[in-house]
Amino acid sequence: MALIKSLAKTVGVAALIGVIAHLAGGYAVAWFTGAFVGQFILFYLYNKWLEYRSIRDARRLMIMEAELITKNSLPIICANCKKESDVLIILNQDNRFICGHCKTKNAIYITTETAVVTEPQYEPSPIPNTASTNGL
Repeated sequence: MALIKSLAKTVGVAALIGVIAHLAGGYAVAWFTGAFVGQFILFYLYNKWLEYRSIRDARRLMIMEAELITKNSLPIICANCKKESDVLIILNQDNRFICGHCKTKNAIYITTETAVVTEPQYEPSPIPNTASTNGL
C-alpha cells in the first residue's frame, strides 16, 4: 500500500511538471518522463547519502564505545572460579558482573589508598661488567 502511495505521488509530481511544460510550450511527455526518472535518481542519491551518514555515525559511536571500554575496564578475578575477566568499571554506581566462565554474579568493591611520592636520596653506582673489563 505504501508503495502505491509513493508511486502515485511520484506520478503526480511528474504530471504537474509535464502540465507546466505543456502550458509553457514544451514537450509534456518528455518533461513528464524526465521528472519521473529524475525523482527516482534523486531519491536513490538521497538514500545513499542517508545510508553513508548513518554508517559513519554508527562507526564513530563504536569507536567511542571501544575507547570508553578500554579506559574503564580492568582485569578482575572471579570470586568463585578465580578466572580473570575484563570488566567495565563505572565509579558512580555499584559495579557488578557475571563471570564469563562460571556464570556467577560478582560484586566489585573499590577502595582507595594514598601515598606520599618520594625521590631516592642517592642511587648506587652500577656494578661494572667484569667480562668486558678483563678483555674476555
